[in-house]
Amino acid sequence: MLNLKFLNLIKKYFMKDLKKLIPIIFTTLFFLSCSGDFEGYGDDTPDVAAEVKSLTLSFTQGTITVNQEVVFQVLSDLNKDITSLCKIFINDVEISGNKFTPDKVGEYSVYVTYNTLKSEIKKFTVTSSPSSEVKDFKTNVLIEDITGAWCKHCPRVSYKLEQLKKQTDQVVVVAAHYGDALQFAKVSEMSNLFGLTGYPWAQVNRTSRWNESANSITSLVNDKAKAGVAIESSVSGTTLSVKFKAKFADDFSDLKYVVFLLEDDIKLDQRQWEGGDYGYGRGTDRDGDGRIWLVNFNHTDVLRHSFTSSPLGESIPLSSSKKGSVFEKSLSFEIPTSYNKDKLKLVGIVVKKDNKAINSRLSELGKTQSFEEL
Repeated sequence: MLNLKFLNLIKKYFMKDLKKLIPIIFTTLFFLSCSGDFEGYGDDTPDVAAEVKSLTLSFTQGTITVNQEVVFQVLSDLNKDITSLCKIFINDVEISGNKFTPDKVGEYSVYVTYNTLKSEIKKFTVTSSPSSEVKDFKTNVLIEDITGAWCKHCPRVSYKLEQLKKQTDQVVVVAAHYGDALQFAKVSEMSNLFGLTGYPWAQVNRTSRWNESANSITSLVNDKAKAGVAIESSVSGTTLSVKFKAKFADDFSDLKYVVFLLEDDIKLDQRQWEGGDYGYGRGTDRDGDGRIWLVNFNHTDVLRHSFTSSPLGESIPLSSSKKGSVFEKSLSFEIPTSYNKDKLKLVGIVVKKDNKAINSRLSELGKTQSFEEL
């Protein structure tokens, strides 16, 4: 009996203490069972700062259209996804997150940074949405007049150009001077391209010599152009800032752009043919040697500066000359004090590989133009 009572007593107290121990036992078992997982988690989490030596950027491939989301991903040199740890820049502007939705056509540059590391710069082109309509553009006819104050027959072309401007506002005139105080430094490049053999000489759209007939120009202005030009500009002090833009209604290759600065109302004596007035009156024998001059002749559309390194143009990237694409180029120029800022204007031109001008545009300074879509 004594032994039985003793055993029951031990059982009673053991079970009472066991109830107290149960929560502790379960907690200990849970910790022990999960300790391997926690240890593994620590092993699987890389020391990113220590291991990242290079960045590989990838994004949506294929055709990208306006309002189509582009998703970016960044992998480390150990092929680990570290996108969330990086900064992503589109055209040098940081975006939020790793998704970007372009709102206009054109070429975009993208790169990423992680701490002091920077990925290579990649580019992608955004085209117009297949559902959006790509329109043609108003045509402006370019006439480049190679002239000089010493040329006694050049006033004939000057006068006819003045009359032509009264018939249509879709003509863009550039007067490149040679052999006088207004000579354009690179006029020989233009003369060689045009095959100039004498003066006066005016070239239409860089393809043929103008026959000085107004009808030959007005017959071209109703054509629909597949490239449009728009110019934005501003002046701060003596600094002229220009943005040239071209938009395309067809796929092009090997295009070039040209941007000129012109000045109006420059006074310089102009030689005049002794046998007639060419519309400006008789003129005077200024020097008493029988030569006739138009004293203080008003020269307009004078080519002062080419923003492009050559007056024949600089290349437009192939990716920016596709249907629906917009090419943009920012330029600047310090205006000399000898120029009259109130008389300056800009000309933008798009030319093909064969140097044919497919459209042009005239702009006053300080204006923001939109494309002349039809």
